[in-house]
Amino acid sequence: MSGRGAVVLVVADNAYRKGLFELTGITSPIINNLYSSIVIMAIIITLTTPII
Repeated sequence: MSGRGAVVLVVADNAYRKGLFELTGITSPIINNLYSSIVIMAIIITLTTPII
């Protein structure tokens, strides 16, 4: 795993544990899928780093 991808995963995990991906009273599909999209972005960063 590249350093960038690892940093993204650490930041996303800390934000998830602190509850930053949860909004009370608001139901939004964007907020519900935000953590998943950040993890997918970290995987894409890891896969494309050797190409760059």
